[in-house]
Amino acid sequence: MESLAWLRAGAPPELVWGLVPRIVGALYTIAFASLSGQLLGLVGSRGISPAREQLAAMRAHFPGPLRFVRLPTLLWLSPSDRFLRALPWLGMAAGLYAVLGGPGSIWALAACFVLYLSLDVAALMFPWDCLLFEAGLLALFLPEPRCLPELGASALPLPVVAFAFRFLLVRLMWGFALLKFVGTKRGDNLYLQGFLAWMPMCTPLGFRVQHAPTWLLRASYGFMLFAEVACPPLAFFTGLPRVVAAVGLSSLMLGIWATGNWGFFNLGYGALCVVLLDTESSLFDTSWQTITGSPGALFVHVALLLHSFGALLYFPTSSWATHTVSHWPFDDYSWGRPLLRGLIAVFRALSPFRLMHGYGVFPPNSAPPIKVIPVFEGSRDGSTWLSYEYRYMPMSPTSRSPIVAPHHPRLDHLCVYAGSGMSESDYLASLVGGSKVYGFSPFSHFSWLHRVCERLLEGEPSVRGLFALAPFADAPPTYMRISLRALTPASLETHARTGQGWHVRHVGTLLSARARDPLVFAHWLSPPELFHPDALHWRRKSPALSGMLTALASGVPLERAVCLHSDLRADEVTTFWDEFVPLVASTRGDLAAADETARAVHARFGKQAVLRFERLAERYVFVLRSRLEPYFFGKLEPRIAKRSNFRFHLLLHELILDGREQVEQVLLSPAVLAARTAPETEQTALHFITVVRNETVRFHGRTLRIARRMTNVFEQEIPGILEFRDLLSQATPLDEAWLPDCQRSDSGVWRCDNFVAPPALSVEPEG
Repeated sequence: MESLAWLRAGAPPELVWGLVPRIVGALYTIAFASLSGQLLGLVGSRGISPAREQLAAMRAHFPGPLRFVRLPTLLWLSPSDRFLRALPWLGMAAGLYAVLGGPGSIWALAACFVLYLSLDVAALMFPWDCLLFEAGLLALFLPEPRCLPELGASALPLPVVAFAFRFLLVRLMWGFALLKFVGTKRGDNLYLQGFLAWMPMCTPLGFRVQHAPTWLLRASYGFMLFAEVACPPLAFFTGLPRVVAAVGLSSLMLGIWATGNWGFFNLGYGALCVVLLDTESSLFDTSWQTITGSPGALFVHVALLLHSFGALLYFPTSSWATHTVSHWPFDDYSWGRPLLRGLIAVFRALSPFRLMHGYGVFPPNSAPPIKVIPVFEGSRDGSTWLSYEYRYMPMSPTSRSPIVAPHHPRLDHLCVYAGSGMSESDYLASLVGGSKVYGFSPFSHFSWLHRVCERLLEGEPSVRGLFALAPFADAPPTYMRISLRALTPASLETHARTGQGWHVRHVGTLLSARARDPLVFAHWLSPPELFHPDALHWRRKSPALSGMLTALASGVPLERAVCLHSDLRADEVTTFWDEFVPLVASTRGDLAAADETARAVHARFGKQAVLRFERLAERYVFVLRSRLEPYFFGKLEPRIAKRSNFRFHLLLHELILDGREQVEQVLLSPAVLAARTAPETEQTALHFITVVRNETVRFHGRTLRIARRMTNVFEQEIPGILEFRDLLSQATPLDEAWLPDCQRSDSGVWRCDNFVAPPALSVEPEG
């Protein structure tokens, strides 16, 4: 009974709340230290996505003071590499001062938040980044801790602040459970067998647990269900239930940390579970006097009430779309509802500041124990290819399973998702990524991966240093390509006998061999008309596009208006309608022929001209949309049949391919659209982007083919490019070397009969 009473008592509240700001400071220090060696390669002036150029594009496309809140970063003061290198060092110093405690330590945490937010140009979008942003925000409402060696707090936090920390722990874990367990099927309790293999970087223990008996894996899944579903609500109680929650949640974090490398997530969440050891604090301790006792107390209560309300609105969308959801086009629901439009606008305005998030990553289904990764390969002669080895992610039969956490190797991790089509660079940008408006790039899906290749072709040291082994140390390669490899764990017996940890198969070529291309970095940032189709509110904010509509309304002829506020020319408009559109439309309705049409279009006009024609097409689409939206979202007649925003966008592409006269008639009288006789099919809908962004669309087809063999993650009804998954996944890529043949039994056991260990020489694809 005495031990039970001790558990109920938890830890002294002064100690708990003296530790929390130090924990947050320590997490900031780890996060900044992890980033410091990667920033130049990721967003330096010669990096993969240069921050300097992002800021320049934001200044050009969205001039005025609002650019500072649309992209909040101290890099506006100086986008130089020297300043970029200094920011994480300043962050580490501020984090260590917060750990020290004493006067000014909360201000040190405020400095950490601002500095970390400033580095969000490097896509700090992972769950541990989100956790740190929210915990860092809440820590600003805590009393200062006493200076070391004393560990206690100078005072206890307001009950609402303590509740906000507990609520963060509950939201995060329930967010993961919402995506992971809702909708599960029989056999999904063997989820860990596949998960431990296809996760980006498992640990040595994770490699071994993947081979564990099925009963143990199912039992582990049961513990995850208990920890993620049953433990979080115990945090809302006082006494022993809260201690049980702390033990269950921190034990889960320990198990995940032991088997996988997930940055500082497990360390951070597990350490923050210390707030649950304050077993007596309760939101019900709040009184009216507590709320109104001082202006500062009133501000804290109002701020955290609004934060909790916003977090609740985010919660139903807990998934990999947490960053993008506030930027979705909600016109179908908000048209004619000004209050709802205003609420959405507030969330969009706040989203760059990373104040609140939804949480959740992995969907409710098991997958086979196969990892598919992109591999960068260089060559001097186009025949002999050498691989760039990731620092930590396995890619060859003898690759080790490392222990990396709490360090987060971002290139390794990002490449896994980019290689599977889940990237800001492609049409899934409206679902995944960091909701950065410049993530979606011109030319092709391969923009992010292609930029990596381009920097390696240049021999850029900061990017080459993101890899463990970079061949061609004396001089860069002449050609780069990206292949796809599939890996599945070798048996423990094979591993012990030969040292081989993985069986490897070549799947195909993700990015064909190519030499240096100056256009890659000359045009990697989209002008507003080429923003993602679902980034509709960003297009509307563009002074260039809104100015085009204003000019049109004032009587400027259409063909002049579409060139205003841009470098597009009148002669290009003529060529667009007389030559480009007829050639693109020549094979409309035959998606198989679109590849040949794409080659003919690019051969005739060149890549740069095709980009300019695409810009013209999207400007016409924007004009058409502004005219037709009241008939699509509103109640004007004739009504346009409902469809997703993406399909509406593709319908406008079809109107473009109908020709200039049809476009002009629709603008004069929308009834013409209702009477349009041209058949709408999935083939015709996708035709324009399949020709203009051929690599993008075919890449989606390849990744969907792989996904359908391995998982049902894309079987859900998700608006966008995934609406065409059946059509796209039917096309067989010319270079497809192998696909997994995986079947899952009702009990959840996967069989991949055609995945056998290939001969050593076949690991590298032929030149």
